[in-house]
Amino acid sequence: MSHSKKDLILQTAGQLFAKQGFNGTAMRQIAEKAGVPISLAYYYFPGKEHLYRACVHYVIHSKIFTRELLNAIEHQVQYRPGKDYQQEIHHIMQTIFLRFLSPSHPPWHSEIVSRVLMEKNAPSEQAYRESILPLYHYFSQLVKRIYPFLKKAQIEFFIITYFGLIHHFVSARTSICRIVEIDDYTRPFLDEAFEHIARASLSVLQEDS
Repeated sequence: MSHSKKDLILQTAGQLFAKQGFNGTAMRQIAEKAGVPISLAYYYFPGKEHLYRACVHYVIHSKIFTRELLNAIEHQVQYRPGKDYQQEIHHIMQTIFLRFLSPSHPPWHSEIVSRVLMEKNAPSEQAYRESILPLYHYFSQLVKRIYPFLKKAQIEFFIITYFGLIHHFVSARTSICRIVEIDDYTRPFLDEAFEHIARASLSVLQEDS
């Protein structure tokens, strides 16, 4: 059986999970929307929880935090005492922000990540621990490495502020577009929005006087 069918099931499931949540989506609905027998959906994915976690893993590791991006980050921020990493951090933050919100990426990619963060159920908790929590630890260690003078709380609040604001722009997409009177996010709007997010987030990294 072609792996294109497996990808079709995953893409369809991702869209439904993003809009309806885990509990609001059934395997039969996914199969019907994908136009495949439900037995084929179960052939590729043993159950709904497995498929849900596969969707989150796909987005996090194949579309947002790709190996190429993480390698580029490691190359950019090799620690050297006395170096100002503001420009590098700014670029990394902008790249991640646009991967979440760029009009060129399907909205469900960012929406399903927000779902995982908002929903309180066992599958979301498992997906969080498998795909999102390791990235939190990764970025905590990264910031600590290049800003060794920072306190633990400063690093935590930097990450909370930055990713919390991204989450807001994802979950409030419709209302934000209504306020600024646009049909959907545009690149000029996102560029301006990012600068505000960057200023708010990076201010947390300032060394105590």
